[in-house]
Amino acid sequence: MLNGIINSNWKDIFKKVFLGIALYMLFMTSMVYAADNTQVLPSQNISTSKMSWNISFWSAYDKTSVNSSTLYLVQDSTGAKLSCTYSFLDATTVVITSVSRLKFNAVYSIIVNAGVKSAATGEYLSVPTRKTYNVTQNLVIDAALASNDVSVVQNNQPVLPSTVDVLYKDGSIGKEPVTWGAVNTSTAGVKKVTGRINGLTITTSINVNVTVVDYVKDITLDYYSLLDIYSVNVEADSSVARMSLNGVDMYYNGNNNFQLSTLLTKGSTVTFNAYNATNKLLGFKKYVVGQ
Repeated sequence: MLNGIINSNWKDIFKKVFLGIALYMLFMTSMVYAADNTQVLPSQNISTSKMSWNISFWSAYDKTSVNSSTLYLVQDSTGAKLSCTYSFLDATTVVITSVSRLKFNAVYSIIVNAGVKSAATGEYLSVPTRKTYNVTQNLVIDAALASNDVSVVQNNQPVLPSTVDVLYKDGSIGKEPVTWGAVNTSTAGVKKVTGRINGLTITTSINVNVTVVDYVKDITLDYYSLLDIYSVNVEADSSVARMSLNGVDMYYNGNNNFQLSTLLTKGSTVTFNAYNATNKLLGFKKYVVGQ
């Protein structure tokens, strides 16, 4: 879920047209060029909770050309690049996410330089682009929200989330980076792991369900607003003969997949139980319905 992470989409501010791959703003009257021919977009005020940005191109980009040298976040006062991660939503959209929280009253810029190229033509971006962000609001964390349980097979290391949902004192919800403690997976069972949010004194926790086999492998939820119901789909291990959601049996669709359409409450915690052919409980997984 990207809600609360991405508060503005560059596509709503400027067009990036691969025309040698030139970039053009939607609002041409606001276009400014720096001395080095970099296109400078209007600055924007943000809060300390802002960590991710959508960078949307009008045509497909070459993913191999997107990296910390061609798309990056810098702190203007020092010129230092911030550590970022990159994810590719689709053929035309990149999400850049800062690993660390932005500093209050600081100024940052996202820069897309001429190293990005078109997937179709191989042509490089002809006009580098820069957009500046002024961190004018300091959001204070009130509490961390619950995280989905994680399952891992015994003697393997779990993949824990790099960010957690938090509640700010103004009532808004956002995401903050988290550093997790170590977890011992040498024995089966539910292990509680504590994490520290963004180097602060605020902590959170997550349950790691260590199993001999990963019985509940993947969970997807599709919400249908017209009916106000969720379609819940679960991929299970081949040894699972029956799956229940909060005590209600799910329907088996073949190929180790189970499905159930049901009413759920956003933010609530639900439990999936996996059983074998003799109705013996093999394992379970708790899941928080998306905020």
